[in-house]
Amino acid sequence: MRPSLNADEFFNLLHGSDPTKLELNRFENEVKGLKRIQKCSSLLQQEVHLTLVISVSVDEEIVPIANAQSQQDGHSFSIEAKISLSNRLKSCYVLICPNCGQEVRSPRKRKIRCMNCNQENMLVPRCRFDVNLEDASGSTTGVIMDAEAEKLLSLTAAEIYDLV
Repeated sequence: MRPSLNADEFFNLLHGSDPTKLELNRFENEVKGLKRIQKCSSLLQQEVHLTLVISVSVDEEIVPIANAQSQQDGHSFSIEAKISLSNRLKSCYVLICPNCGQEVRSPRKRKIRCMNCNQENMLVPRCRFDVNLEDASGSTTGVIMDAEAEKLLSLTAAEIYDLV
């Protein structure tokens, strides 16, 4: 026969810690998360300019933006540019089918039958946003998405969706 445990004893057994300490840790993590989200939200209230340094091999040519259109299709090349982000958090995510990645125009997460893969799934947010790239020769628009976009904003797609 097993001895019965009260709720606190059971909680301690599962977590191996004092419930008060666990609650304080949970609260501390929530505060840290809120501070990070507030920081990112205030960052996105203004136009953001970034300078990213990406190393390229010595023999690799840096292509001016004005010449980017003349590059061979499917050929990668390097540019050196100032990056400007949109100041609207709403424009930092899209909703997609989690099965095939098809973008779906919907104002909110909901269950759909995807027209692309014919599967029924709940839409999920995907971090994706446009950036303006500018150098001395001109400017163009680019797209940053998924892990690179989340890392740049210090927010996941789900966190951005929840903020909006």
